[in-house]
Amino acid sequence: MSSVMLNYADANRFYHNYRHIGSMISTFHGLFAGELDVFEIELLTIAIQYHDAIYIPGSKNNEADSALAMAEELSESILARDLMEIGRLILLTKYHVTSPADKLGSIMIDLDLHELGTSMYAANSEAVKKEFLEGPYPNVRPEQFFQGRINFLQGFLARPTIFYTEIGKSLWEEEARSNMQHELDSLTG
Repeated sequence: MSSVMLNYADANRFYHNYRHIGSMISTFHGLFAGELDVFEIELLTIAIQYHDAIYIPGSKNNEADSALAMAEELSESILARDLMEIGRLILLTKYHVTSPADKLGSIMIDLDLHELGTSMYAANSEAVKKEFLEGPYPNVRPEQFFQGRINFLQGFLARPTIFYTEIGKSLWEEEARSNMQHELDSLTG
């Protein structure tokens, strides 16, 4: 296992940890891998594994730093064009926006967001809050966290759809919207 991958075991990672990566990998193989060729499966698997490798709550550079760490670790074993594609997939998880025609990007985004539309939503929201407010990163004050969370929720709820793939829309869209609206109401009510 690479040294950067060990970051997922950090005791202050309550959400951005191995459980999150495992959930994405499991969901990927259970729902999406059958639609892809072996090469696409490998690209997405690596992107999933590295997409939160570098994570500091409140940092604007987590995705770029994760993509860079991936490229540095894998540059001798993966072609440059493939490193660029994996890096692109990682970078998509910053804003969770792509073209609906971007098959791999759409899957990557939907996998990163899928638990918004599951029974894990409340526990994950608490874990994210704990990373920001109880971790060793004093760069985020509680009022900043809560305003950021409100902005995050409002931004996603304003989108026509949260998910890009038909699988994502059919399995998670409705529950994700309900979960997010409930949290938003609790934060603003």
